[in-house]
Amino acid sequence: MNFRPRGIFFAALAALAVPMAAQTATIRYIEFNQPKRDRVEDYRKAIAEYNSVLRKGGATTWYTEWSAQTGPAEYLTIEDHATWADLDKPRLTPTDHPELAAELASADQHIREANQSSRRVILRLVPDASLPLTSDNPPMLFARWVRVSAGHADDYAAIQKADLPPAFRKAGLKFASVWQVVFGSQLSQFLQLAGSEKWAALDGPDPASQAMGEEALARYRMKIRPLIVEAHEDVYRFRPELSYLPAKK
Repeated sequence: MNFRPRGIFFAALAALAVPMAAQTATIRYIEFNQPKRDRVEDYRKAIAEYNSVLRKGGATTWYTEWSAQTGPAEYLTIEDHATWADLDKPRLTPTDHPELAAELASADQHIREANQSSRRVILRLVPDASLPLTSDNPPMLFARWVRVSAGHADDYAAIQKADLPPAFRKAGLKFASVWQVVFGSQLSQFLQLAGSEKWAALDGPDPASQAMGEEALARYRMKIRPLIVEAHEDVYRFRPELSYLPAKK
């Protein structure tokens, strides 16, 4: 579960935040898009065009965009919801804004034309293993996907709930969250998120590991290692110019 050998969760910093999250958010929708290599700028322009139409229609389903700094050259769209019913609501209802229907369809088509592939995953927050969510967006996002052996998802979640939050609180962290896949990938898969101001944060010691202490950290590692089948990490950069967020007051 370690992002680096001496860390227990990532390089979680004192000013971390989860992207576009609210205190009531429990469901996270993530769309992975990989633009065509020669159409990246077209892809960005199409997203800006799409957001402009949403703004005209007064849409209030907010989302953030993140560009990959590692792994495939892809973009993440992250959208948080309080209930499953929220997923039934379109970002902008054409019948309510008939004058914008053509513009919205055109912008959506431009995104599709510039895009090479797309996949979607829906996750549910593991609240007892996470600190309270915040609506702030850090410059960088560290994402770790962990797949545990079949039949042991509950065991893994229970360990996170028991061992991680006390260490996070003792270290004075502002953010740490754990999510479990519900649709779109293996159900025994978890996503762990942490934000950061810059890469240099990884040069220092991991505060949560220090707060846990060597003996407790060793016991924690012994418990989770037999459960993990595979894990991988990626880093993303926040793209505010491509995100659809409330206007700043």
